[in-house]
Amino acid sequence: MTVNTLENTQKISLPFFVLFGLVHIVSGLMNVNGYYPTISSSVNSIMDIPFALAGLLYGATSLKLAIARPEKTHRILNAVLAIGILLIIGALVYINFFVPNLHGR
Repeated sequence: MTVNTLENTQKISLPFFVLFGLVHIVSGLMNVNGYYPTISSSVNSIMDIPFALAGLLYGATSLKLAIARPEKTHRILNAVLAIGILLIIGALVYINFFVPNLHGR
């Protein structure tokens, strides 16, 4: 990827990270305090994967821009970042869909 593509990805992923994070946190607080429990519980359980994905995308592009030199190719760094993101997203999907909910909802 070129530096411009990484910078643009970083600029786009930050607002999504903030927006998804605020929605996830507010829906969690609403759920805990009993405000619109059905809707807030649904939104809270739906928003965790997009929030994590936006955060991982922002973090990976920030790390790559900070570490990588534009004149070199970084296949190992790209592989490590991609494998790390895939493992984390895979773990989140596994936890969301295959681990039973212990709160009885």
